[in-house]
Amino acid sequence: MSLPSVGSNQPPEHSASSSAQIDLLIRDMGSQSTKDKSAPTTPTPTSFKGVTRQTFQHLGHAYWRDQGDHFFAAQLWDKAVMVYEQALKLQPDDLATWKNYCSALEKIGRDAAAIQAFNRLVKRYPQDADLWYQRGKLLSRIKDFERAMSSYEQALQLNAYQAQIWLEQGAIALQLERWEVAIPSYIRVLQLQPESEEMGRSALAGIEQVIQAQPQLAMAWYGRGLALMQLDQSQAATASFARAVQLNPNYVEAWFYQGLVLQRMQQWQAAIECFTQVSLLQPVADRLAASDSNRTPSPTTDSLSPSVGNAPHPTECASTDWMSQGITFLQHNQLQAAIDSFDQALAADADRALVWAVRGIALFHQANYFQAIASFEEAVQLNPKLYPALLLRSVALYRTRQYELAVESFDQALGLRSDRAEAWSDRGSALFHLGQYRAAIFSYQKALKLKPQDAQIWCNQGVALEQIGRYEAALKRYNQALKLQADRAQVWRYRGRILSKLKQYRRAADSFDRALKLKPDDYVTWQEHSIALMQAGELEASIGSLTQALAT
Repeated sequence: MSLPSVGSNQPPEHSASSSAQIDLLIRDMGSQSTKDKSAPTTPTPTSFKGVTRQTFQHLGHAYWRDQGDHFFAAQLWDKAVMVYEQALKLQPDDLATWKNYCSALEKIGRDAAAIQAFNRLVKRYPQDADLWYQRGKLLSRIKDFERAMSSYEQALQLNAYQAQIWLEQGAIALQLERWEVAIPSYIRVLQLQPESEEMGRSALAGIEQVIQAQPQLAMAWYGRGLALMQLDQSQAATASFARAVQLNPNYVEAWFYQGLVLQRMQQWQAAIECFTQVSLLQPVADRLAASDSNRTPSPTTDSLSPSVGNAPHPTECASTDWMSQGITFLQHNQLQAAIDSFDQALAADADRALVWAVRGIALFHQANYFQAIASFEEAVQLNPKLYPALLLRSVALYRTRQYELAVESFDQALGLRSDRAEAWSDRGSALFHLGQYRAAIFSYQKALKLKPQDAQIWCNQGVALEQIGRYEAALKRYNQALKLQADRAQVWRYRGRILSKLKQYRRAADSFDRALKLKPDDYVTWQEHSIALMQAGELEASIGSLTQALAT
C-alpha cells in the first residue's frame, strides 16, 4: 500500500506587538500626552470627527491589555491585576485577558477572587478545556481536592490528549485515595508521552505511592512496569510485570509487555513463554469482554483468532497471517481492526520490523501520533534502514512538536533517501520552530530544488528570511508563491507585512486588499491594513479599515 503523503506544515506567524501599533495610532491621533508617555492613558473619542466610540473603546481595551501583559511579564502582579480590570471593563468577552487576570490574582494570593472568576468563566465557556484545567490546578493548590477532581474530569472530557491533566488528576486521586482512578490516569500519561523521561518519572512516583497503600493491586504493578520500561530500566520492569501476573495470572497486557522487555534483554526463551501465554489467554479475554458487554464479537477477535488447539505457540507463520489480515483492514481504512491484527502478529513474533512499521502507519492514520512514534521506534531499532518508518516517525515527531527529535529523525531518513521534497520542507519547519532560521532556509532551498512548483515551500522560506531581516529576499519568495498560487490570502497578508517593513505602505495596503478579498473576515489583516493606510497618510481610509476590523 502507498504511504500517506508528508504534509508541508507552515511556520507560525511572528507579527509585531499590537501595543506598538496602538501606540502609533494614538500618537498620530494626538490623544496621548507627550509629557508622560510612560503612563497608560485611555484614548478619548474627541480628537477626530467620525471616529466612533466603539473604535476608541477597542483601542483603549487593547492598550490596557498590552500594558497588563507588560506588567505580568515583569512580575508586577498588583499592577497587572489593576490594568487587566480596566481592559475587561472595556471588553468583558476577552477570554485570554480573563485567564491572565486569574493567574495574576493567584500570584498575589487572592485565591478566592480567582476561584470566583473561574467559576463565572466555566459557566460562560463550558467547552474550554483549559479553563477547567486551570480551575482544577487552583483548587488543588488550596487543597479543595473534590472540586479539583471534578474540574479535571471535565477538562479531560473535553480534551483527553493532554498528559499533564492526566498526571495532575492522578495526583488528586492519590490525595482522595481513589486508587482505581490514580493508576489509569498514570498509565494514560505514559501512553500519551512515551518518550518523556520527566513524565515517566512523575508517573512512576505516583504509581509507587499506590503500591505502598495497595501492594496487592495488579494494575499498579503493571503501570509500574510500563513506567520503568519508559525509563529504560528493563530488569526492574520485568520484575514488576512478573509481580502483576503473579497477582492476576490472566493479565494479558502484563504478559505481553513482560515478553517485550525480555525480548529486549535477549532472554528469548522467557519472552516466547510470555507470548505463548498471550496467545492462550487472548481469545478467552475477548470472549469474556464480548459476553460482559453484550456486543457482537468483532472480526479481529473471536471469529478471526487462530484457535488455541491449532496454534498454541506463536510462530512466524501465525505472525504473517495476522500481518496480512491487518494490511487488508488497513487498505479498507478499518484502522482499529488493522491495529488489533498487527498486535496479534507481534504477540506471535515481536521481532519483526515490518509489522511494527505497518502498525505505526495505522496509528499515524488515526492521528494517534505518540503511539505511532513508539511503533516506528520499535521498527527502526530492529531495522535502522527501514525508510518508511524513519520518514513517518519524523513527521509524527513534528506534529507532536518534538522539534529537536524531528530534525534528528529527518536527518536519518534523508541520509537514506534525499529525494523527498516534503521531508526537506518539514525538516525546515522543525528548524524554524527551534529558532534556527538560517538552517531552515537551507532546508527549504533543498526542498525547492526538488519541487520548485510548491507555493507553500516558497512561502515558508519567505517567513524564515523575514525572521533574519532579509526583507527583500522574503518579498521575492512571497511573489513567487503568489505567482504559483494567487488565491492564498495568507501569502498576500505576509507580502503586505513585508512591504510595510520596507516602508512601501501604499503597496502594502494594496496587498492587504487582495488578502481581504479572499478572506474578508480576517480581523488581523484588517488591523494591518489600517496601519499601512495610516502610514501612507490616508487617515480617513485607515479609520474606516479599523472600523471594519471591529465589525468582523
